[in-house]
Amino acid sequence: MALRPGERISVLVSDEIGSSEGEVAIMATLRRAVESLGADLESIKVRSAEFDPKIFGDVVLYASKLKSIHKTELLEHLRDTAKNGSRFYRLFNFSNELFELCFTMRQEDLWELNQCIIHTGRESSQVRVASDAGTDLMISLDGHYDWTNSCGYFDGSFPGVLPPGEVNTYSPHVNGVIVADGAINASFGFPGDPRLSESPIVAEIVDSKVVSATSDSPVLQIVLNQFFGVENAVRVGEVGFGTNRGITRFVPFVSHINERYPGLHLGLGTPTQRAGSLDWSSALHLDLILASCEIWFDDRPIFSSSGGYDRDILLEPDVPIGSDTVLSVDAF
Repeated sequence: MALRPGERISVLVSDEIGSSEGEVAIMATLRRAVESLGADLESIKVRSAEFDPKIFGDVVLYASKLKSIHKTELLEHLRDTAKNGSRFYRLFNFSNELFELCFTMRQEDLWELNQCIIHTGRESSQVRVASDAGTDLMISLDGHYDWTNSCGYFDGSFPGVLPPGEVNTYSPHVNGVIVADGAINASFGFPGDPRLSESPIVAEIVDSKVVSATSDSPVLQIVLNQFFGVENAVRVGEVGFGTNRGITRFVPFVSHINERYPGLHLGLGTPTQRAGSLDWSSALHLDLILASCEIWFDDRPIFSSSGGYDRDILLEPDVPIGSDTVLSVDAF
């Protein structure tokens, strides 16, 4: 968040976060970290109905588990104030795991890796994804669609989203089979552990529409059947690449942490493109996340789960941090 001595950070805490011993300990640790930089932290409980710019410090951090408090109000506020106001961030999945796993990469390194993936993707026409578990996907890339570099950067018009570590785009031509054996993430409540190692989801996709999806887990199958009953939920709305190498395992709760895990995830339902850029939308979003895979951009083997992203193969643009950022959809 680029805190400087003398600044005040307002942590706006959603009502999802209570006063458990663990949550109190996390906030105390965060306060000590802020004070060690010579800045001040003010923790403020907020509800969805309370939007008050008068309480904003130099930096504003919305802390929650899943909720996106003041989503519309904040974006309108940023449009009115342009780049002359506070710096804004959203922190999801408030937990020990968030701080343990998600902030070990320097933001500059994450930014550069993401931009290399985006630049290589823009110079490519096809993505192939394969895994020992059975994933075999072909994805056609189209220069008409945005790419998102999500590395926790605030560009003045859209809050930086934390945890960081993702690149995503859209394609109307995703074809093949995905065997999601890592985890799911969802914009709705999920009744249980979202990790999929014991019961992978196998989905067949034709032209970015799911034609079948099965799991050995009865609970997962019920969730999938209900999800696909929502308008346009069978559509692939996101082709995502997790890039945060500090995330070395999946966590046992619905979270953005899991989709930042290095490798591929496909987002079904709500698209990540700018509003109005597609002729469809959906009320819900479900990410299918792989535990391991190999990824090719055209003939370039850019990623393997055993070796990570290959910086020698990825194309390197000369783009300074903070430019060419496209964040189109506020997370959940």
